[in-house]
Amino acid sequence: DPVWTTPASSASWETIENHVASGTESTYTFDIDEATDDNSMLVLVYDLAVSASLAFQIKVNDVTNYNSDGSLINAGSQTIINSSGDTEIEIASTTILSAEDMTACGTIQIFAPDAGTTRPLVISQATGQNTSALEVVSSLVVGSATSITKIEVKSSTSTWKANSKFTLYRVKR
Repeated sequence: DPVWTTPASSASWETIENHVASGTESTYTFDIDEATDDNSMLVLVYDLAVSASLAFQIKVNDVTNYNSDGSLINAGSQTIINSSGDTEIEIASTTILSAEDMTACGTIQIFAPDAGTTRPLVISQATGQNTSALEVVSSLVVGSATSITKIEVKSSTSTWKANSKFTLYRVKR
């Protein structure tokens, strides 16, 4: 076999759920049966189109307190993101999803609390297929959790359209 067919590590990707919106939606919840611990992480890959301007957001385990840092780069200008006490994590802002038919795609990495901690960490990146804007955010889930059992994707104000896609993977390390 060629060298590239041999895995470089023991990590493996398992599809937990693949969701394709059959109509407009403003929220979707992934319930995770097998607890995610510090030996694995979750990766959510998304591709969505919106019905109107909105911010694409997530919640982890129904927690309503997040601290986030990151940056938004748009048309050669960078805006620093620094917020605390947020009730959701903003993944793609209204800069990317500014009007009907605007799109966003990207990945969200969700790390279970590492040994000795009780706070999951979320790292996300988003861009639009109608814009070259790039949004990268690191968010700390404020609150105690030993595993991740629920991920909710949601809209701030409007809906995403039918055929928007969300695939949640578990990556075992």
